[in-house]
Amino acid sequence: MESLNSEYLSTFEAAAYLKVSAQFLKVLRSRGNGPAYCQVGRAVRYSRNGLDEWMRANLRTKTREKPVNGAPPKPAKCGSATSTSARKRAH
Repeated sequence: MESLNSEYLSTFEAAAYLKVSAQFLKVLRSRGNGPAYCQVGRAVRYSRNGLDEWMRANLRTKTREKPVNGAPPKPAKCGSATSTSARKRAH
């Protein structure tokens, strides 16, 4: 039987498990749209099940699909209808 400790991964172990950088996980954590984690003191731990669930929740079949996890929208591009210059021209 696996020990309880082996079910939880550090940020670096979780990043390796997901094949992403540890910095990427840190950014997701600060934005609030990454995998669920537990913080014990200064230590951050991710459960393997939580990582798998997060990956399943973010499955897509098209590149333009919106993320399931409620990620914030991307900023408007220059020249789009919501850009500052476009709003100034409209007035």
